Amino acid sequence: MRKLRDVVVYFSAFACAAALAAPAWAANSVTERIAGANRISTAVNVGLHCFPSTAKHVYLARQDVFADALAAGALTDGPTLLVPRSGTAPVEVRQAVARMNPESVVALGGEGSVSKAVLDSAAQGRKTERLAGKTRFLTAIEITKRAFPAAKPSKVLLADGLGPDGTGSPDAVAGGTVPGAAILLAPRTDGADAKAVKAEIERLGGSPVRLGGAATFNNFQNSHYGIVSALQGNNRYATSVEIAKVSNPNQVSRVYLTRGDIFADAVVAGCLTDGPVLLVAHSNTIPQAVAQYLSSTRPQQIVALGGEGSVPTAALQDAKRLAEGRAKPDSKPATGQGDPKKLRQISAGGDHTCAVAESGNLYCWGSNRFGQIGIGNASPNYGFNLATDPLPETYHSFTGHNANVGKPALVSTLTNVAEVSSGLTHSCAYDAAGHAFCWGSNVTGQLGQGDTNSRTTPALVPSLTGVTSIAAAGETNGPWSIRKDRADWIPTGTGHSCAVANGTVYCWGDNKWGQLGNGNKTSSPKPLAVSGIPQAAKKVVTGETYSCALTNNGDVYCWGTFRHDWGQGTNNQVAGQGYPWLANVSYADSLTPRQVTSVHGATELETGSYYACAKMGNSMHCWGYNSREQFFEDINPATMAPTNGQFPVHRHAQSYTASGWGSIKGFSLGRNSSCAIGPNSRVYCWGLNDAGQVGRSQSAKDNDDSSVRIGIVGSIDTHVKAISVGWAHACAITGDGGARCWGYNPDGQLGNDQVFGARCTGWQVPGLGSNPYVPRDPRIYDCN
Repeated sequence: MRKLRDVVVYFSAFACAAALAAPAWAANSVTERIAGANRISTAVNVGLHCFPSTAKHVYLARQDVFADALAAGALTDGPTLLVPRSGTAPVEVRQAVARMNPESVVALGGEGSVSKAVLDSAAQGRKTERLAGKTRFLTAIEITKRAFPAAKPSKVLLADGLGPDGTGSPDAVAGGTVPGAAILLAPRTDGADAKAVKAEIERLGGSPVRLGGAATFNNFQNSHYGIVSALQGNNRYATSVEIAKVSNPNQVSRVYLTRGDIFADAVVAGCLTDGPVLLVAHSNTIPQAVAQYLSSTRPQQIVALGGEGSVPTAALQDAKRLAEGRAKPDSKPATGQGDPKKLRQISAGGDHTCAVAESGNLYCWGSNRFGQIGIGNASPNYGFNLATDPLPETYHSFTGHNANVGKPALVSTLTNVAEVSSGLTHSCAYDAAGHAFCWGSNVTGQLGQGDTNSRTTPALVPSLTGVTSIAAAGETNGPWSIRKDRADWIPTGTGHSCAVANGTVYCWGDNKWGQLGNGNKTSSPKPLAVSGIPQAAKKVVTGETYSCALTNNGDVYCWGTFRHDWGQGTNNQVAGQGYPWLANVSYADSLTPRQVTSVHGATELETGSYYACAKMGNSMHCWGYNSREQFFEDINPATMAPTNGQFPVHRHAQSYTASGWGSIKGFSLGRNSSCAIGPNSRVYCWGLNDAGQVGRSQSAKDNDDSSVRIGIVGSIDTHVKAISVGWAHACAITGDGGARCWGYNPDGQLGNDQVFGARCTGWQVPGLGSNPYVPRDPRIYDCN
């Protein structure tokens, strides 16, 4: 019989399919943590929590590989403790066994999982047993045979035996808390293991319930085992909520929260029967499905399993807030609390720019053809008046015919903004309360409104809460050359958007390249959850035809296409039409997230039109389309100068890792150029310079086929705080909180209230920052 002491449980928030009535008694929730110095001692403390005095048996599972313990939740007559594979049992395990004084100590798995020496040292003279099969699937059968030798279980739960990364199924861990249920692992192919599992299902009464969505199982698994129903959500966190609703169908007074991407603490939670065990991400916020469950059930006690590295205190407090029905506090200063003219974030887009002030005020300027400035109107023209200025390369004499917004305009309908992202023809932002807003072109549903009607003011994206990252992107309509084609490029208005909400990535809009990550090429005007990212995401970024996410543990996943094959399909055969070096690169084409396996422990991630770069310690790793040598190269960090005589990265390189970048203060990627803030707070740019976007004078050889190496952007102070590179222009936040921009400017995207083709040094944006505005004569051409 399991015995449970009163404790406070921390539970991560997941979205429930149906809202439950919130009990009035849950006015205040209390929190507690069951943890130890490491996973072994945490497991001991969980075991003692369930069995404070005696236990009939004690089960031992390997502490670093959990395959054999995935089905252990069915063993209700004793705790599961973690031990090393070999050597002797840790002292805290031996002490716990002595305290519980079981009839026997049972190893889960063969000698390769728990050695005889470990088992004997833990038993301390008591009877020892072993539940083991040749595979994890057969070990799970041995466990169910012990748990249900004759009586039938309440349910037969079937989980994928491998999980997304081979370590095991998170759904099996969560399913271990369903009272009276048996858990079996489903092999993915036919064979002896599959036949044995099917036979055990029949012995237990049949009618297995699949844990996880249909995509969790392959066709063989879905058809072979006689599945009759499923407990499923759109990710592991939501699935744990669905399991919780079955295991605890009545009023919930206590919940347990445990990390869902690493099973060390979750795998020993099967003995906890006085409240559901919910999976959460290693994040400061609760996943959306869990959040909704907490808000609906209002538990009085929330218990975290594991230390700060498993469930952060900030997440525990977020769960408490949800259980008490309180609104999310502002994470950024509210309007009026900060300087409304000093910037803290800036985003350069296709041909417009937006920036967020310390106060949360939002300013935008540049092209307003599609209403992407957000001020309630649009200017549907295309910049150049070709009748009077047929040669755009004569930038210094360009006068244009343009009714766009040439200097910062306050977006008055949106306040308390946390972050903004400028796409090609639309913009998106989220506020300090975690709500997302988009405006501008909506040709492909990129505003997330459920339709394709464009908006000229910010529109709330329904259904998204707890937003902590947002990105907007769009695709241009074909190859061009600003200087050679003698015509402005014309955006199509297509685009897509992505956001991170409570650790889950959502995308919406154009999907003809698979950039929404949902496994097909059907565009969606509503946010869709991106499945297949095993850890919680902390940032999402978008290119023209792809998207990428950075997880809390520093892994990177991408989906869509990195190809630059205009109008062609995304397959390896088409890759031969100009981009054969991407023919066999796994991340180049994918309708679902694929891990960029060359990136580990990344702390920052940015994307350009068709390439991406991640910062890993002292290195910068880039991959994708290196058309104009815009990848990072090896530098001397003291001088920010290249260490190689020639650019070391071939334009057809799949990827490159550059050294010397450990001290930079930020970086940003554009269409074919990149910029970084050096340790001296100066801006350095390189790559394509056909429109002055690297911030240095052009030479006769600077054209759409050329590139320039790293160098300092002129006319910017030495205290740059942030940088953003757009399609062919770039902007920086200066030390006074103002902005300076350079590059392509036919639509006023440089924000200096002047319209001309391009500028090759930083031009001050009026009305922002504490320094007085000093206008420059637009007739002075600084690109020579």
